[in-house]
Amino acid sequence: MLIGFVHFNLFAQEKCGSSLDLEKVRIHHPAYYQKLMQIEQHTQNYITQKRITSDNVTATIPVVVHIIHNGEAIGTGTNLSVAQIQSQIDVLNEDFRRLNADRTQTPSVFVPVAADVNIEFRLACTDPNGNATNGIIRVQGNNTSYTVVRSNGLIDDVATGIKQNSTAWRNDWYLNIWVCNLNGGVAGYTHPPGGNAAFDGVVVENEVFGRIGNLLSNYNKGRTTTHEVGHWFNLRHIWGDDENDLDTCGATDFVADTPNQSVSTFGCPSFPQVSCNNAPNGNMFMNYMDYTDDRCMNMFTNGQKDRMRALFAAGGARESFISLAIRENTSLICSSTTTFSVEPNTGATVNYQ
Repeated sequence: MLIGFVHFNLFAQEKCGSSLDLEKVRIHHPAYYQKLMQIEQHTQNYITQKRITSDNVTATIPVVVHIIHNGEAIGTGTNLSVAQIQSQIDVLNEDFRRLNADRTQTPSVFVPVAADVNIEFRLACTDPNGNATNGIIRVQGNNTSYTVVRSNGLIDDVATGIKQNSTAWRNDWYLNIWVCNLNGGVAGYTHPPGGNAAFDGVVVENEVFGRIGNLLSNYNKGRTTTHEVGHWFNLRHIWGDDENDLDTCGATDFVADTPNQSVSTFGCPSFPQVSCNNAPNGNMFMNYMDYTDDRCMNMFTNGQKDRMRALFAAGGARESFISLAIRENTSLICSSTTTFSVEPNTGATVNYQ
């Protein structure tokens, strides 16, 4: 997500670094393009067949947060406090379970499709080697700030250099989130599922992470991370990301219950805003996958929920969060109330204590 130098121009052109130019990916990264197409076909099959019989099964994601700081004491500058980090985990749980207090701001016309995704997040208590952890890694970075480098339709993580400071924990067990000082106007980015495991995860600018601490005024409710984690679960921007079809209402986010929308939305406009004639109820600019200010975001839809939960079904790109939990018998999360879904067809669960 893009940040300008003054608040009135924040994200004035683009808000998220995760826009995916599929045509460039097809030309320059054909193997990855085929992987993306396979994931999309699996997703559409899931939506058609509903192979997970119970959407009421809670999938819980272990999270490791890599704080890439500039040498400050914990709780100052880029070395964010534990409380600020935990506040972001709290936001994710509220937003993905539709427990956010501002859900009451969802326009009545969209309330019937607003979804509890039934995905939860916990800071990991066990690292990949079985050692105890609080789920937070602190590393002084090689640079004081980082510029996102794009190449042929994809982000070049090697050239960007963030993740070399603190390598990813295995991506079939953990959601990796790197928090650092991003420059050049970028506030966050995510690779779609199916890419290089070493780079799989979410990157977020430290001034938009969580809802306490030194945060930018328009992005101080943790919704940048909600947006980026949505990408990690295979959601696209609500207007469709088609750079060659901008403003024509011809692009798609592959979700049936998000209204057709021509372009991204900035600021916090009044409802309704109509950009496409075939979406008479107006733009769903309060969706987490648009570009509005944090205070205007408050919902995912049932269609987006289906896309996200398709990843956990047999053959899904993040099925390992279901199957490996029981096969490896590894308690990644320390909470007696935390459950993993184990068998998608029966809805069986396993508790970790």
